[in-house]
Order: sequence, then C-alpha cells, then structure tokens
Amino acid sequence: MSDVPADQGRPGWPTGPSAPRNGMGTAALVLGIIGLVLAVSILGSPLAVPLGILAVVFGVLGRGRARRGEATNSGSATAGIVTGAIALVVGGILVAVGATWIADNADEIEDLGDCLEDANTEQERDDCANRFEDEVDLDN
Repeated sequence: MSDVPADQGRPGWPTGPSAPRNGMGTAALVLGIIGLVLAVSILGSPLAVPLGILAVVFGVLGRGRARRGEATNSGSATAGIVTGAIALVVGGILVAVGATWIADNADEIEDLGDCLEDANTEQERDDCANRFEDEVDLDN
C-alpha cells in the first residue's frame, strides 16, 4: 500500500487532467438571470440588487478561472456579468423610485393605515382606498 492519498496519484506518475471548475461562471449566469427576472417584476426588484452584485462578482471570478485554464465556460461567466449588471441597474432604479414615492407619500400612507384600522365594514374600507387614491397621484 502506498502512503500517497488516492487523489495524489502514484509517485513518479503524472495525474490525469482535472475536471474544469465551471461553478463560478455557472453560478454567475444563474444568479444574473434570476436577478434580471426579479428586477422586471416590480416587487422583486429589491432582491435583484444583491443577486446582481453576486452575479457580477462570480462572473469576474469565473472569467479569471477561464483565463487561467481552470474553467471552460468563459461565455457563461461573461453572460452572468452582463445579466447581473443589468439586474443591478434596473433593480437599483426601481428601488430608488419606489423609496422616493413612499417618502413623498408617507403622510397619505399613514392616513390610509389609520383609516383602515377604524373601518368596520367592507364599504368603509373601500372608502379608505378611494380617499387614498384621490390624495395620492398614483401615476408618479
């Protein structure tokens, strides 16, 4: 029996080629696509920002591996960088727009909450919603 671990090969004998390490590039592409889908769905846009950042980071790492010959999916890593960057920008813009709208309408939102707490019937809740729509310009 040899004292060399199984993954080290035999002394004096070359080891076989190692499998490509494509995980970073693949992760970048998957995260970039998910981030992009979430960015265009308004409610998911806050999640798009961290996913976009991760996609760009993993994509850069994956491209580095491909450049060193450790990975074979440079294209996937590049696509991950691109989709991640788009998700980051679109998600960031939508988060900023949403936060601005909420800040501009904070008083109206608080009034709606108070009105809904006091409402006892469906008609009163509908009246609260109608008053909120009248007070807030929902187009901006």
